[in-house]
Amino acid sequence: SLTQLLVPPPPSYSLTEPSESGGQSEKASTPDSALNAVSFDAIRLIELSDRTSAVMKSSNMEHLLATDPLLDIFGTFGALHGVPVSSSVSVVPHKDLGMSVSEHATRNDSQLVLVPWLPPHHSIAPPPALDNNVTAPTTPRVGITHNPFDALFRATSAGADERDASISHSHFVRSLFGSSKTDVALFVDRHQPGAVPKTSHAGTYRLFVPFFGGLDDRLALDFAVQLCANPKINATVVRVTKREA
Repeated sequence: SLTQLLVPPPPSYSLTEPSESGGQSEKASTPDSALNAVSFDAIRLIELSDRTSAVMKSSNMEHLLATDPLLDIFGTFGALHGVPVSSSVSVVPHKDLGMSVSEHATRNDSQLVLVPWLPPHHSIAPPPALDNNVTAPTTPRVGITHNPFDALFRATSAGADERDASISHSHFVRSLFGSSKTDVALFVDRHQPGAVPKTSHAGTYRLFVPFFGGLDDRLALDFAVQLCANPKINATVVRVTKREA
């Protein structure tokens, strides 16, 4: 849903009018290149372990790339909206996940890395079976969390398995922020599975951008302006200043 909001609106139709010379003159319209101004690169990360090594023996990279459900969603999205979408799979040790993403972004000259935040409270869905009864890597389902940054800075009150998973993911996020030469955005999804998205009766979205200053806030402001190119999106920007007591 967030990716769809990044797609520019389609160009307006060109209107023609009779001219004094008897021909037709064309009114100004939105350039056709507007739709090609945005492209997406979906990278699927799989941690390399003894278990994934067994998976790779029974299924090569091309098969994983063609059958991965998450990448299939992005491919379908691109086909429906006429937006270029490229997909890839990266199988690396956990300590190299962050570096793998940052190097991938550099090679593809990406302008922004959008990484989802994995809450500390989640459940693991039953993995799909591949050849030779070997299960494929799974994606944790999003659960309820009160503070999404709890595990990023300190241990949480979750159980041992959940705490280990959230700390492991926070290490990946920290590694990505530390190694990436490309701007990184951390997406915290508050939407619960099965819940109705919060939109108005007209299907519009309103953004709230608190602006304190600095490079990060300027980037966030530029990002909000880009989103507002979509006629369904409006934004309220509040400049926050500090004054002495």
